[in-house]
Amino acid sequence: MPDFDDNSPRLSVEELKRIARYQRWVIACVLAQITMWLGILILSILDGVWIDSELPLFLTVLLGLAGGVYAFLIYWEIRNPLWAAVMGLASILPLMGLLTLTAVNGLATQILNRNGVTVGFFGADVNTIEEQSGGFYDDEDAGW
Repeated sequence: MPDFDDNSPRLSVEELKRIARYQRWVIACVLAQITMWLGILILSILDGVWIDSELPLFLTVLLGLAGGVYAFLIYWEIRNPLWAAVMGLASILPLMGLLTLTAVNGLATQILNRNGVTVGFFGADVNTIEEQSGGFYDDEDAGW
């Protein structure tokens, strides 16, 4: 498990690829929730009546559950099982879940950047990780 200083051990290419894939799903869940609530807000303003909140709330919980799975997987890779469970469960709640998923995205970006991976607005490109990271410590158990 990496510390957050410059002397921290590098993650393997496979670990970085998994984190990048999970991060893209977290970003997708965040963007879907924001888009859905902005759409509801715009439709409510145009219609003049607030749209029934049962379906959007259900979709928010569903998207939070999906994001929670990927938040759990990211924290499983870089932290420990307790933090993975806490962040996964915290992602399900409507407003807190959006904040939690944003924090998870930030941590994943920080870990990827510290391991030499360039992260864009929609996450890192998994296909370029091997080229960028240079295979840090992929063969560390090979011995002398």
